[in-house]
Amino acid sequence: MDSAVAALVLLEAGYRVHGVTFSLWTDPSLSAENRCCSAHALCSARQTAERLGIPHDVVDLADPFYRVVVEPFVAAYAGGMTPNPCVACNARLRMPMLLRLAGQWGLDGIATGHYARLVGVPPRLHRARAKDKDQSYVLARVDPQVLESAHFPLGEMDKAEVRARAKRAGLDVHGRAESQEICFIPDNDHRRFLSERLEHRPGPICDLNGRQIGHHAGIHRFTIGQRKGLGIAAAQPLYVVAIRGQDNAVIVGPAAALEVRELEVRDITWHEPALLEQPLRVQIRSTGRPAAAEVLAWEGDGLRLGLRGSERAAAPGQTAVIYHGDQVVCGGVIVSSRSGLRPS
Repeated sequence: MDSAVAALVLLEAGYRVHGVTFSLWTDPSLSAENRCCSAHALCSARQTAERLGIPHDVVDLADPFYRVVVEPFVAAYAGGMTPNPCVACNARLRMPMLLRLAGQWGLDGIATGHYARLVGVPPRLHRARAKDKDQSYVLARVDPQVLESAHFPLGEMDKAEVRARAKRAGLDVHGRAESQEICFIPDNDHRRFLSERLEHRPGPICDLNGRQIGHHAGIHRFTIGQRKGLGIAAAQPLYVVAIRGQDNAVIVGPAAALEVRELEVRDITWHEPALLEQPLRVQIRSTGRPAAAEVLAWEGDGLRLGLRGSERAAAPGQTAVIYHGDQVVCGGVIVSSRSGLRPS
């Protein structure tokens, strides 16, 4: 629906629009298809394009999607990290491929149904007007030069407006439910998915003092902040506070050990580095709220941030996006975090 309305808005603004749907890899062990590019979804996209009166192509990206998104996703979990595959897909495949196709088809720009805004000259990435739907986080690692050719027609709209616009235009997709699962794991069971692809490696569960208090069936089954499913009896609630890929250990501790005081971020995509001297906020998960932050150190491709707030459970491998107001300053990968309590 979002892509359909984005195309509609562009058409009404006088643009020549060419629709494209990417056919991506999905888990072959399931009968369910990748929801975003199932046979039904492809047929629906084609019908929507016909309704809009625009050409439409389906482009097979299954192989590059597997190499660029799925394989690094599995490898990250094997190393004790928690990746965000949507961020990787947008940055390394979806947006660059759209720009390449636009060049092949003689088009001047690209557009998606993301809720985000591009502001200024040259255009720079900002949050959407509808903060509850904002998707600037998942676009923050896209090369700014790619974004200079992009349009986000829904950036000034909220979801209700988009649905109403689709309904008025007679687009059948106006009532379509949103998908929250990882697109290539249709049953949304990433632990099953990873268990089928990773070597069985049981290991210890340790407390903050290094004392073994349990065992686990594989570090890919855990994420930072997890409380349920630890299989440990304790006098106080325990949470996963660290996952060590080097020795296959899961570290647990009290809730206080999840509080984030410092973050180390690397592999950074810079959008407006000059703004690092301004008041900043950092968002450490796609559905999270930005927390006040300051730069403690900046060395090459790495930042060390101090957080002023009660942010919790920063998982290495996840994306950290730094904002000045609504503007994206940069986005990178969390490699470590510190709290008041440190695992040994």
